[in-house]
Amino acid sequence: MQGAWYYAENGEAKGPLPFELLGQHLLSVRDADRLLVWRHGLDAWTVARELPELAVFVSRPPPVPAAPKQETSALQQDRPVDSATSLRTAFFSFKGRMGRTEYVGVLVASIVAFAVVVAAVKGIPDAKDNLLVDAGLIGAAALFIWVRLASSSKRLHDYSRSAWGCLWLIVPIVNVLLFLELIFRRGDSDKNQYGPPQTHF
Repeated sequence: MQGAWYYAENGEAKGPLPFELLGQHLLSVRDADRLLVWRHGLDAWTVARELPELAVFVSRPPPVPAAPKQETSALQQDRPVDSATSLRTAFFSFKGRMGRTEYVGVLVASIVAFAVVVAAVKGIPDAKDNLLVDAGLIGAAALFIWVRLASSSKRLHDYSRSAWGCLWLIVPIVNVLLFLELIFRRGDSDKNQYGPPQTHF
């Protein structure tokens, strides 16, 4: 193992080198395992990998395998952190997507909530000439419209349509057709420009 070593480079013998310097050279060059070396005691030039004493210098670890990807569905990736955030997103956000079942659920819940508010207000004595009651009804109506537009926007996003399509809801006859489309049209199964499929609750 000790003694003078030589290695071949561009058809020429380089050396002599002590064993330690040859080892450093092998560690610094590419394809060191195919480098030809010679020392006293060898019958001929020998590939470095065939000499046990040089194995530590020419052995290279295999490529590091890629870390396995965690299988996580799109629904799990985009599920809101808590139920409060989920409900706010479902009822008030214009971003993201919404499936048919959730759209119908938000629509029914908002209609019921608005009807309850109206019924409660009508039960207030002298409600007809009460400005606060009128303001409350206007606020409830505005909130209902907001929820309607937000959920319709996300439903349109679900099948790659712009939220501007909600403007058709103010056009007679067309709004009925759009409403039926929002309820029955299947959303994109994969990610689209508005994100992956989502579930809010």
